[in-house]
Amino acid sequence: MSLLRNAIWSTQYDVLRKECWENWERNYKGMPMEWKLKILLFSLARQNYRKGEQNASSTVKDEDGNLLVDDSEVRQRWKHYFATLY
Repeated sequence: MSLLRNAIWSTQYDVLRKECWENWERNYKGMPMEWKLKILLFSLARQNYRKGEQNASSTVKDEDGNLLVDDSEVRQRWKHYFATLY
């Protein structure tokens, strides 16, 4: 049963992927490749942000080079860092 379900899902996925690609080509045809890449990267970043994924920005190093992972320590480090800039 799961093999059939996977085959159906795969076929539906391929159809959706083709429709998305055709839509992309129709909307952005003639646009410089650099702009297309920026739009694509922005949309991927937006999707990751909406999913709540956290990147390496949730960890920083302190002045001695030790990795800080605790949220309060990271915030304190950024606060100290920006205070030293001004």
